[in-house]
Amino acid sequence: MKKHYQKLIRRIYLGLIAPKNSNEDVRRKEFILNVLLIASEVLMAAILLLSFVREVIDLIDGKDRGFSPIVFLIMTAVFILAHCLSRLGKIKAASLIFLSIFLVPNLYLSYHWGIDLPQSLLLYAFTILASGTLINNRFSLAATAGISFYLATLGYLQGHGIVKPNIYWASEMATIYDAIPIVITLSIMATMSWLSNHEIENSLSRARKSEKSLALERDNLEITVEKRTNELQKMQMEKIGQLYRFAEFGRISSGIFHDLINPLTAISLNLEQLSKESRYQETSEKVEQAISAAKRMEILIIGVKKQLKKEDSRQQFSLNQEVKEVLSLLTYRANTSKVLIKFRHLEELEIFGDPLKFSQIILNLTANSIDALDGEIKDEKRISIKLGRKNDGKIFLTIKDNGSGIKPENIKKIFEPFFSTKEGKGLGLGLSSIKHLVEKDFGGTISVKNLPEGGCSFSVTLPSTVH
Repeated sequence: MKKHYQKLIRRIYLGLIAPKNSNEDVRRKEFILNVLLIASEVLMAAILLLSFVREVIDLIDGKDRGFSPIVFLIMTAVFILAHCLSRLGKIKAASLIFLSIFLVPNLYLSYHWGIDLPQSLLLYAFTILASGTLINNRFSLAATAGISFYLATLGYLQGHGIVKPNIYWASEMATIYDAIPIVITLSIMATMSWLSNHEIENSLSRARKSEKSLALERDNLEITVEKRTNELQKMQMEKIGQLYRFAEFGRISSGIFHDLINPLTAISLNLEQLSKESRYQETSEKVEQAISAAKRMEILIIGVKKQLKKEDSRQQFSLNQEVKEVLSLLTYRANTSKVLIKFRHLEELEIFGDPLKFSQIILNLTANSIDALDGEIKDEKRISIKLGRKNDGKIFLTIKDNGSGIKPENIKKIFEPFFSTKEGKGLGLGLSSIKHLVEKDFGGTISVKNLPEGGCSFSVTLPSTVH
């Protein structure tokens, strides 16, 4: 039975009182208005009943001491109308109607029975208080000014006998019937004041809780940011440490490579002399291969030395030849990884620039493709390199592989410094440095995309003339 009453009360609350607006300030006003309307409807029904009793007594005594029951019936109907508007979301319109129900009849009370009628003065006070609670303070001030002007004007007219109110009540003793409207008005005022303060306290309580929650979230966020900052600093220190070791290696190895050139040159010269003096063809061929390897090592060491010293050697060079030389250096690595590299060129192409930097582009992109094919792949591991000229005269270079490709979320970050898809390997500087070489040294562009059939393709476009 208790649960049944609880459900009934909840349905009444949700249907007649519970606010529907999402704005907290409007919700507070809507809740107070709905409670006042419910209370007014109930009290007006009681007053309506009392007015019938008072009407009967007035008929017996032959006096006119109050409103007709029809007036209270109309007021009850208007209260119900205002309540319906409130439930439809018309809060301001419902509030104005609610205030008008008390104000308009009260203006007549002051006019008919005098401006000092106690019940009338209470209703004016209630109207001013309700205006500030249900609408806003400015409206309350305007209502106060309007009521004050009306009472001042009416007082002047009544004082000079222009308007003659019925003040029989001043000479009679007050009865229970006179006290009931006063008690009801005071009860409504007290209820409205309590509801307003209660809702404000609830709002402040929610604000304090929200402030505490925000403070807690802020503290947690600061801890998280500090933790993440420390992690990033640690990662940066590791990267810087690795860069420092590479820089130190470069500084030391610069002298080592310089010292290696002289022995290699001597070996190369001696092998050439031996090749000339050898009488056996097979021995001569082996010696020539050794000479070629020694010269290749010499060229490579010179190139590394130039790169370490950042020497800029700009000249006219063959792109085809540079690609072939890089592929010859990667032959062992490609064979070890069982990768087949095919190089296609439509014509012999030359360009003015630094051949070492172009070789660095080819070397890095091809090595990356070999790394991408490291692992189990069902098909044959293939890398396709194509060099040619576009219709607009620009030179293009494409390097494709049939690996697993690049994750879509990494495509846009692939050329960023310190970003690497090789877990635990590399610094993530290779592609960013290649992009810098292509754009700054050769004035070209570089891009990457995943292929529909699998793998990815790097595309480099260079102007035919580089200054």
